[in-house]
Amino acid sequence: MNYRSIAHLAEDMRTWSAALPRDIDVVVGVPRSGLLVASLIALYRNLPLADLHGLLHGRLLATGPRCSTPLDEQSLNNRSLNILVVDDCVSTGAAMREVMEQVAPLREQHTVILGAAYYDPRADVALDTAYEPLYMPYVFEWNLMHSWVVEHGCLDMDGVLCRDPEPNEDDDGPKYERFLQEAEPYLLPTKKIARIVTSRLEKYRAPTEAWLQRHGVRYEELLMMDYPSAAQRNAAGRHGTYKAEIYRSNKRYQLFIESEAEQARQIARWSGKPVFCIETMEMNTPGVYPWQNEQTAPSDYHRHGTLVARVRRSLRRASGQLRARAHDARSWANRAKERLIGT
Repeated sequence: MNYRSIAHLAEDMRTWSAALPRDIDVVVGVPRSGLLVASLIALYRNLPLADLHGLLHGRLLATGPRCSTPLDEQSLNNRSLNILVVDDCVSTGAAMREVMEQVAPLREQHTVILGAAYYDPRADVALDTAYEPLYMPYVFEWNLMHSWVVEHGCLDMDGVLCRDPEPNEDDDGPKYERFLQEAEPYLLPTKKIARIVTSRLEKYRAPTEAWLQRHGVRYEELLMMDYPSAAQRNAAGRHGTYKAEIYRSNKRYQLFIESEAEQARQIARWSGKPVFCIETMEMNTPGVYPWQNEQTAPSDYHRHGTLVARVRRSLRRASGQLRARAHDARSWANRAKERLIGT
């Protein structure tokens, strides 16, 4: 499972922005995730920013009084510009081909450069520039709850779909029942969940199902722990193993989204499959670190994990710069050739 966090993206876009052509006039984001990429590049390069729909109608996004650029909406319509249009990723190429059709009229006046932060090399589309090749399956922090993994994954409930109960609400009695009815939604997916796997007790199935229906959460299965009381469930201490066994039982389930950090590490270790933790917004991937085992102290795990992550990011930055420059060289060479042929 290839995972990129917002922190990864910010670092990658800083590197990519330095390698992009220096004569870009405006950065345009493809809604919605492409706006995040475009915003970062525009900030790093101090360039005007637009969304794709706005650009097609001759509009730029507003800036604060302390940020001014020589480009305004009047010059956008009257000048020939170098416009960078970016999305966060290209998987199959279908979405980017639609973008190509949308920006085709702009090419009569402007030079349009199409790019993506991450791309699957197997995608059937020709990009002008891109940062990093990334093979499927992959998932991003910024669109986790709207991606394909929800339909092929297991989701925790408290701390994911709704907030966790406060200590004074968790009495396994009237206060808890009220919480089950009135809990505020937290991260609601737009796709149908394969399995909701919760440590809630089976005796609370009816109010849990009612809450899910009331908030429009679609799912195939709701699995709950079958203990007579919360005290007995807590004494058994099987929260992590219970979730790991369910997750491991079917190869279809490719990601578990868990609320609590320690349980996320346990589920990943015992299931042998990746687990995303909402508490830390990190992907727990089993088998990545050879020293990880049942006796590994958390401090050791994080120390070695951080070292490996830094090395991998440095390698990605270096290879990304080389790829970006190669993309740009080919792109500008092709454009120069077209201009010479045209003249």
